[in-house]
Amino acid sequence: MYDTQIFLSFQNMKQIDQRKLLQEWDRCYYEEDSPLVNDATYDQCVSYYNEKYEKKYTSSLGNTSDAFKKYNHSYPVLSLNKINTKEAYEETTKKYDYNVLIQPKIDGLTVVYYPDGKLVSRGNGHEGEILPFASKIPNLPKPLNDAPVRMEVFISKENFAQHFSDSNKNSRNVAAGILRRKEYTKDIEYLSYRAYNVLGLDDKSELEQIMILKFNKFNTVEFLLINNKETAENAYRGLQDYASNQEYDTDGIVIKYNKAGALKELGATSHHPNNMVAYKFQSLVKETVLKDIRWSPGRNKLTPVAIFDPVVLGGSTVTQASVHNLNIINKLKLKIGAKIMVTLKNEIIPQIIECFNEDTSDIIVPQKCPYCSSSLIINSTQELVCTNPSCSMLHLDSMEKIASKQGLDIKGLSNATIEKLYNVLKKKGSFSAFQFLNVTVNELKESGLTDYMAVKIYNTIQASKKNVQVHHFLYACNIPGLGYNTAKTIMKKYNNDIDRFITDFSKNGRDIEGVGEILYSSIVNNIDILQGNMKFIDSFKEPEIIKYPDVTLLKVAISGTLSHPRNYYQDLLESKGHTFSSSVTKDTDYLVAGESTGSKIEKAKKYGVKIITESELLELIK
Repeated sequence: MYDTQIFLSFQNMKQIDQRKLLQEWDRCYYEEDSPLVNDATYDQCVSYYNEKYEKKYTSSLGNTSDAFKKYNHSYPVLSLNKINTKEAYEETTKKYDYNVLIQPKIDGLTVVYYPDGKLVSRGNGHEGEILPFASKIPNLPKPLNDAPVRMEVFISKENFAQHFSDSNKNSRNVAAGILRRKEYTKDIEYLSYRAYNVLGLDDKSELEQIMILKFNKFNTVEFLLINNKETAENAYRGLQDYASNQEYDTDGIVIKYNKAGALKELGATSHHPNNMVAYKFQSLVKETVLKDIRWSPGRNKLTPVAIFDPVVLGGSTVTQASVHNLNIINKLKLKIGAKIMVTLKNEIIPQIIECFNEDTSDIIVPQKCPYCSSSLIINSTQELVCTNPSCSMLHLDSMEKIASKQGLDIKGLSNATIEKLYNVLKKKGSFSAFQFLNVTVNELKESGLTDYMAVKIYNTIQASKKNVQVHHFLYACNIPGLGYNTAKTIMKKYNNDIDRFITDFSKNGRDIEGVGEILYSSIVNNIDILQGNMKFIDSFKEPEIIKYPDVTLLKVAISGTLSHPRNYYQDLLESKGHTFSSSVTKDTDYLVAGESTGSKIEKAKKYGVKIITESELLELIK
């Protein structure tokens, strides 16, 4: 399970700092065999980064070290593309014509065994390191005469428990450390291997390659064969048990197209072959019973929340899961009293993945808004939204969209602060969401911000008013059913002329790509509100920047366990303008030391960073 505190800290970092941190994690994992975070945390942060930014992050895949002799791989030793959902599993087995060989994905070190007897690390996939003592791995046969063998080296669960249980590393990294030692040690006797396939032998199926390896006395990875849709469906339910019952640690399975010439047929990218994928397990799936669907009021919509009999997932008792919209309700065919399958998406968010119901859904959809009793409509994304433009649910959602990156990009203004600010502003009479762009420093202070943060948010709002792009403005007007991409498409159609859009849309709006009848009616019915919001845009002047209060801002890191979770201290620090750092650098002002501190203490001493207690931190920033 991934570390929630690390992930939350990662989310709040700047893009350049996120990228640097991922690179540091790669360096420690591949070059020092000493990971700073577990695999689940790493995967979650990379996934978050790649979803948020156009320029994707690709791992260095283990740059080779100058401490070892280099070796150019005769065939690329590529990583595997990863999937983690039942749908992706079904699509993959179908893509491979249900001619599939499945093997446990060993959590070990990839090694290539060459005909000349050299054992080489994968390195960056094209160049590896010659591992000087890998030939001492027990039960290693002679190499094949004419082709390299791809293997996985590991420490069995039994050997790890007996000989390395006091290690602060996992079995994969202990095995990697043993293999990459410059001098022989007896620990290499505790290593094992399994051969996966023969590189360059694409004219043979995966099963044929395994038979060749077995004939040559290689220990091979266990496998399952699938030859039709029914066996693929039956195998799915037992995959996690199948992998976890092996003598080695696993983190998923490998799904291979068991056809001669599959690689030539499907090809490969620079990163992965297309004839096999790695299926990374989700958290354990549990069966339970759906008891109710409750409609939770949110920002401008009601979100259906499934209530079910308690199940334990990831060490926590789970009783409910968001279902997001009506599409999902109907797709899953949710029915009160039916058995459902529940998992943890990304190992933290409860999610229903299956409902055992052959009929259509019987969920009753509410007709009235719980905030203002106005009528609800179903928008183009199958969400329930309120039709009352004065509804407080709509106001809060509008303020959040104005502040969002796709709106006016007002950085530092959290949803919690927006809600407090709304409660301050609505006391002053009639309210329009765009009014909050004219908020004063005193009103920001009333919402609970410190002097420094009130000035900071005020200056950010002022700066955001300058050069507002019209599609951002249109999105920020929060017209029901209108998303950012469609707003961009619409304004491109009108050459970013907002006045032309207002006068022409009712006549020709239906012809624009992405505008259906429901969205068309929604925009036409809200044109007056949009025109009213324009007066705030028209009145924007040069930003008035206020001088910041004379305060000292700090960069603070934490090591060990304190009396609250780390995100508590992060929120506390950032609410006062200070910076929370997930690591210790030369720029860190203080390191807060709790119980069971880690390596950050040594770094702090190295850089001369002052080490303080929790109570000293609270006194420092009160």
